[in-house]
Amino acid sequence: SAADNIWSVGSGGRAFHYDGSNWSLHATLPTGGNTLRGIWGHSATAIVAVGDGGSAVFYDGSQWTAMANPSSAHLYGVWGTGPNQLVAVGAGGTILRYHGGSWQPDPTASGVTSADLRSVHGFGPDAIYAVGENGVVLHFDGRGWYRIHEPAVWGHNYYAVKTTSDGVLLVGGYDGGSLEGRVRAVELGRPHHPGYDVRRLAEPDRYEVYDAADQWIATYTLGSFTVTYRGSHRVFQQNNATVAGDIWARILPVPFDGRIDFAHLAAMRADPSPDLLAIG
Repeated sequence: SAADNIWSVGSGGRAFHYDGSNWSLHATLPTGGNTLRGIWGHSATAIVAVGDGGSAVFYDGSQWTAMANPSSAHLYGVWGTGPNQLVAVGAGGTILRYHGGSWQPDPTASGVTSADLRSVHGFGPDAIYAVGENGVVLHFDGRGWYRIHEPAVWGHNYYAVKTTSDGVLLVGGYDGGSLEGRVRAVELGRPHHPGYDVRRLAEPDRYEVYDAADQWIATYTLGSFTVTYRGSHRVFQQNNATVAGDIWARILPVPFDGRIDFAHLAAMRADPSPDLLAIG
């Protein structure tokens, strides 16, 4: 929390403190011997550390106490906007929230990824980022978590994420073949073109696109060859039956993999000749 008040945690639940001159072993924390792997501080009297087996501990300025956590998943990173507004990430895509009382799974993160998440940081409660194995970069926009499809330019592992006061998102990782750490700046913003809002939903796993007026525009389902969208209004007549509407479907050249081509979406919406009628 200051240049003369720096904390570090590690194996066996040990906590180390730097007073501006020297590092010293402060205490062995109540983790049952589990290693602690992430730490974050809101102030000198509100510091949280997380680690293996779901270990979570809180420091109030005088003593460390264990935090209730029903999950036993290994936790690797923690961040928050206040002592009772915390998010922790960990093994198997685990994302937990703490609002006082006990850590709980974040329901909006269900099914988003199964990759180990190594670090979490944010600009505020509605702009949080988590990174991890296999090039995963996740964004929470206030509604839910979804994946940003950033290329894993040094391999497939991201181990640190940090937001800066001037609006830069920094992601750190290594290529898996060397110990050389690398950091890159990721262009910020939701994975959409200005004027669009993309939301990740489950069952089926899909992305829904909305305009600035919160009107539904399109639905892309992962693994599907078709996209359903709102396009030009048309009237079709066949065998004395008339079908009129503006909800159509297009056939994609490849199954949808989570990357939306917004120029292609705009062209589809302007084209009055859909590939398929989407009814219902």
